[in-house]
Amino acid sequence: MWEENKYCIWDNKSNEGVQTRKAFKVMSNMNVWEQWMRKVTKEWKYSCEHNLSGSGVGRRSWLGWAAVAYATSVPSDITRIAWGGLSRQQQENANMIATKIIKDWESNYAKNIHR
Repeated sequence: MWEENKYCIWDNKSNEGVQTRKAFKVMSNMNVWEQWMRKVTKEWKYSCEHNLSGSGVGRRSWLGWAAVAYATSVPSDITRIAWGGLSRQQQENANMIATKIIKDWESNYAKNIHR
């Protein structure tokens, strides 16, 4: 049922160079990455419920991986490599965006549970 499995998030590396460039292209454009993060929280009901409803520290990471996987079908281990190519400022911006999107998701999730 987890939507993330359809987009290769947990697959193994296959073509690291090409996949890293694909991931970096999405991640280095914060507007594009934010759009994909929002799509994940709107369209991946089961994966988000599993990965975002807890208080684990990996929620921002998972959301970033999921957004890249949704946009490109690049697995999370490649996304982690591409993350290292971002500047410190880009990483901080991405974390702030992910935190805001998670808070928005939590707010909407709580409303839907208590209906």
